[in-house]
Amino acid sequence: MRDRPVPEPFGFSSITSVELEGVRVCLAAIPGPSALDAHEHERATLSVTLAGAGTVEFGRKAYDCTAGLVETAPACMPHRHLVEAGGLEVLSIAVSEERMRGLGTALEGIRNFRDGRIEHIAAELASRLRAPGDAARSELDALALEALSLAARPHGNVPCAERSLWLGRIVERVRSQFRAPPSIGQLAAEAGVHPVHVARSFRAATGCSIGEFVRRLRLEWATEQLLRTSIPLSDLAAAAGFADQSHFTRHFRSRMGIPPARYRRQRR
Repeated sequence: MRDRPVPEPFGFSSITSVELEGVRVCLAAIPGPSALDAHEHERATLSVTLAGAGTVEFGRKAYDCTAGLVETAPACMPHRHLVEAGGLEVLSIAVSEERMRGLGTALEGIRNFRDGRIEHIAAELASRLRAPGDAARSELDALALEALSLAARPHGNVPCAERSLWLGRIVERVRSQFRAPPSIGQLAAEAGVHPVHVARSFRAATGCSIGEFVRRLRLEWATEQLLRTSIPLSDLAAAAGFADQSHFTRHFRSRMGIPPARYRRQRR
């Protein structure tokens, strides 16, 4: 099942957001120079500055917002943003208290730090929100949980990969069922571990998220079918697990440099 991100105005901001189970992922573009009035969020929030520069003020304390900066803040903490010329783009993950308890972690206090893994995840989430066809709930949820887990650790450090039997089984199951993969919740339940642990360990073992791994397998399978069969592209896209033909074409072109129809003609 896929959710289409919903654009909505918010003061000076242009926001695209998706509401998941106890987690809201938002991509906000704030023009500058400008200022957002003091406000607060009902949920604890993890924010990553993707581009631009500005300042966020929590009472008398002010923190610079520059590209790559990760910021965490508890719920109901009044603050305001001052945005410099050129604007500011921010990816934020707001998590409910109930979901946070389920994660067995917390975003305590106001913290500002840099973590390349969290920055990478934020960029990936932003990419999903910009392309509605890529906004699969399970992928967004897994990425958001991984970012929250990393942010809750001291300095956002990434744990070492845990090579275990359950992880090997999960990788093989995703590999064998890439056209209709199980959700991260199903994988975690079968392995007897937490979904956050599944997302983090899977990336550590394979070098990519579950969603990226699935797309790579789908493209490999579809590429082989392009050469071996004459299946129409729309049917091939559906059989591979893509949302539609345009979704398949976009990812194929990104990887191969040319659209699938041209690839088929040239190779055959």
